[in-house]
Formats: sequence, C-alpha cells, structure tokens
Amino acid sequence: MIALANEVGAKKISSEEETWSDQSILIFRENWEGIRSQYRPFEPIIAQRSERIRTLIATAHQSAMASIESFVMANQAATRPYSQVGRGDRPNC
Repeated sequence: MIALANEVGAKKISSEEETWSDQSILIFRENWEGIRSQYRPFEPIIAQRSERIRTLIATAHQSAMASIESFVMANQAATRPYSQVGRGDRPNC
C-alpha cells in the first residue's frame, strides 16, 4: 500500500507518460481506490487498535478523492482530460 501511494506522487504526477495520455486524473483515482481496496481488509484490525489511526487513514483517502472530485464526470468512468486541467487546479499530493 505504501509503495502504491508513493508511486502516485513519484511516478504518476511527475510522469510525462500519464500527461501525454491525458488520463492522469483517472489514473490518480484508480491508484487511490487500489490503495483503499488493499487497506479495507485490515481496517477492522486498525480500528480495534486505534480509532484515531483509522480516522486519519479515512481522512487521507477522502482528501485525495476530494482533490480530483471536480474533474470526475458524473455517471462516467472517464475524467476530464488532464490537458484541460489548469496548472493551478491540478491535485497537489
């Protein structure tokens, strides 16, 4: 999970490949959902040991998803093409 989370910032956000494919927002979303899917089976154990940590993890995921929410198109798997997202509006991870 940690490697996948680091990959978003280290490879996805700074990568020309994702930028040229115009699918960066979609890729960010799917990476973050992938991280969440790997964490979900362990969530009850984390909550049992520390509700504070469980809350911090949930908040981090919600914040990541909120950072791209305005670029996700309703009722579609696609997101707004990255080339149409201004530099000042791009997610800051």
